[in-house]
Amino acid sequence: MLEFCHEIENQLGRQRTVHWGPRSIDLDLIAFDDQIIQSAQLSLPHPACWYRRFVLDPFVEIAPGWRHPERNIAVLDLQLRLLNRPLILDLSSCDASFIDEATKVLSAAFFPQELQLITDKAEVTTEEATWKILEQGTSTWENAKLVSRLDLQDLPSPTANALVDVVRSAMDSPQRIEEFDTK
Repeated sequence: MLEFCHEIENQLGRQRTVHWGPRSIDLDLIAFDDQIIQSAQLSLPHPACWYRRFVLDPFVEIAPGWRHPERNIAVLDLQLRLLNRPLILDLSSCDASFIDEATKVLSAAFFPQELQLITDKAEVTTEEATWKILEQGTSTWENAKLVSRLDLQDLPSPTANALVDVVRSAMDSPQRIEEFDTK
């Protein structure tokens, strides 16, 4: 199936020049039943499907009850988490220099009514964070709820700017294309 998707992309003129760069078309496999596949060529479910509105909104239209096999939550519930404002990003487990950088970058990119940052463990409330930034393999990671834990190493780059991209993809409501040119 992945090879078939790549073939369609090639037929439509996709050029694979820059990894993670802009592209004219991008076909992704999001999930296949409740299978978990991790290989050099394919990761299922798609590692970022649980926090991207442009994936979740159409997914909910097709299969609202599908459960993410790793996060153990229905796709509808994943979508509903992203509709709450402000989104809450818990940085309290990160080192101080990263917290400073992330606070500066994220505060410049989003309004307080869109994104709330938790930077100190004393600020953690009983309200569940949309995301907790954690390192895999730590006791904090193991004890955190599956639905909100996010490892920076899972992102294309472990930077504050990568977090801006995560938050933007969670806030952006996908646009419907009613007609498109197939020339």
